[in-house]
Amino acid sequence: MRLQREAKMAKKDIEAQIKKSGKITDNFICLPDPNNAYIWYYVVFGLTDPKQYMGGYYIGKITLKDTYPSTAPNITIFTDNGKYKTIK
Repeated sequence: MRLQREAKMAKKDIEAQIKKSGKITDNFICLPDPNNAYIWYYVVFGLTDPKQYMGGYYIGKITLKDTYPSTAPNITIFTDNGKYKTIK
């Protein structure tokens, strides 16, 4: 239930940003997999500092456990960014 509420809030926030300014004003999008509320995907973009990340898009996945929010999620980064290496 909690994850479904959070998913609806995230979607509404993105829609409100687009309606207000014509674009996503946050530097990230994070939404759940439509088939599994325990898996969320994110994209980080629009970074300006540090300069080496400018213009990049960084994609990843957040996997939540059945015991969320009392246990931390697993975070996977799919995009190599030079600092954090992807797991293969």
